[in-house]
Amino acid sequence: MEQFAVRKENPLEYKPIGLLLVEFAVPATIAVLVNAVYNIVDQIFIG
Repeated sequence: MEQFAVRKENPLEYKPIGLLLVEFAVPATIAVLVNAVYNIVDQIFIG
């Protein structure tokens, strides 16, 4: 039985820095903002 090595390409090797910054920073920023809003609303209701 033959086994083939699957080579996964790493996008960090060939994508431009600006595009990578947008792809990684925007979701992280949205997650931080959602967490902050959750904590604010939690403090309003819980006290």
